[in-house]
Amino acid sequence: MRKGNSIRTVLVIFAVLGASLMFLAPQPAQRPLRIGTYDSRAIPIAYAFSEIGAREMRDFEDQYRKAKAAGDEKLIKELEAKAIRQHQAQMVQAFSPASVAQILEKVKSDLPKVAKEAGVDLIVSQWDLVYYDRSAEVVDVTSGLVKLFNPREAAYKTIEEIRKQAPVPLAEAIAQAAEEGKN
Repeated sequence: MRKGNSIRTVLVIFAVLGASLMFLAPQPAQRPLRIGTYDSRAIPIAYAFSEIGAREMRDFEDQYRKAKAAGDEKLIKELEAKAIRQHQAQMVQAFSPASVAQILEKVKSDLPKVAKEAGVDLIVSQWDLVYYDRSAEVVDVTSGLVKLFNPREAAYKTIEEIRKQAPVPLAEAIAQAAEEGKN
């Protein structure tokens, strides 16, 4: 082997070894997945005590008054049935682990802000988090979501009291709401 070829071969070997060592070098640790969880029961309470909820209630009441003034019995019955269903749904949501996705839709554009402030990668109801790898971090973001509704002060006390209690099983809450709707 000639001297020029042997130097070239040694350089190639060092280059390959150097590249290999770069891949074997310890990589910086990635931060663990951070999961934002919330107590879904707080959301309908915050909504009910908020301007968003009050505005929607005023709109509904305006529709009802107009239907009454027009003597539209069909619409009146539809609106009354809708009011009962909405009330039942909110009662189920406020006391059980029922989904509140349709309420959170009202503040959907602000959800990334809550996630960023809490440093979480996703937000899920604490009742829906049935498994996660223990290397992930779980962060409660309930208060951040509640604040999006800017509820009246009374909401915070009600939420605090609800969170001290175990949720009512969903089927039981639905049955109770249905029974209440009959009365």
